[in-house]
Amino acid sequence: QLVLRGGRGTPGPPRQPPHGCAASAHASATKKGRMAAAESTARTVALHPLAIVGVSDHFTRVSVGGSRQGAGSPVVGLLFGMQRGLEVDVVDAIEVHLTEATKVDAQFLEQSKALYTEVYEDRDLVGWYAVAPAPTANHLALHEEFVKYNESPLFLLMDPQPQQDAKDLPIQVYETEVHDLKTVFATVPFQLETTQTERVAMEAVAQTGCTDRELMLDTHVASLDTSLKTLAARVRALRDYLAAVRAGTVAADHSLLRKLGALCDRLPSLKSDGAFEEAFLRDYNDAL
Repeated sequence: QLVLRGGRGTPGPPRQPPHGCAASAHASATKKGRMAAAESTARTVALHPLAIVGVSDHFTRVSVGGSRQGAGSPVVGLLFGMQRGLEVDVVDAIEVHLTEATKVDAQFLEQSKALYTEVYEDRDLVGWYAVAPAPTANHLALHEEFVKYNESPLFLLMDPQPQQDAKDLPIQVYETEVHDLKTVFATVPFQLETTQTERVAMEAVAQTGCTDRELMLDTHVASLDTSLKTLAARVRALRDYLAAVRAGTVAADHSLLRKLGALCDRLPSLKSDGAFEEAFLRDYNDAL
């Protein structure tokens, strides 16, 4: 049975406000009265913009079919950051796959975690995230999967359909507690923090109009489409010429045939040693 403790607006334990840009974000989050757990522990969370963007981007890609997961698949991922005692900084978020509704693809998770921590040695897995209107029993069962990698993981939940007039971020952070012999979700207070680098990056993104980005993308796609169509037309013309020479309906131009032969020799063999397929897949994955 799923039990939730705490409620929106319940005051949580105070955390010393950061300086600079972080102080401004902290004041904004405090003013908005973020949801905190009643009788929760002194644990507090500093949530950075990149983590929020990562969760939102994952949800968007799944929704529009731009992810390897099918449209409508559960949006679940990992939270990375730093933990100092009861204070946790959530800095980044990356997606993870499920094998069942309450089972994580352990191999994919461990590979993702190893690659991430190899690059960012000062960070570790501090929790996981999901996108849903409210926590469910499946979330509570799935939470146990992440206990293997962090003895007390955080659970960040983003509401995909917030109220249009909502002033708060559609985000809540939970941890688990045992209450009346039941494992329950308890809300954890969090504040927004940002570094100077993050602030500059977020401002650059905010100031770039969607119309400008869409126009640049449309122009680039149109140029690629024209180039590919032109290439395909020329290849068809050469193929038709070779077919006509073979059928004897067109006289062979030996100079042209030598040039075609030299061109074909420059193309990689598709069935030689797999080198072309490997290079193609590598470039394709890099482009993703």
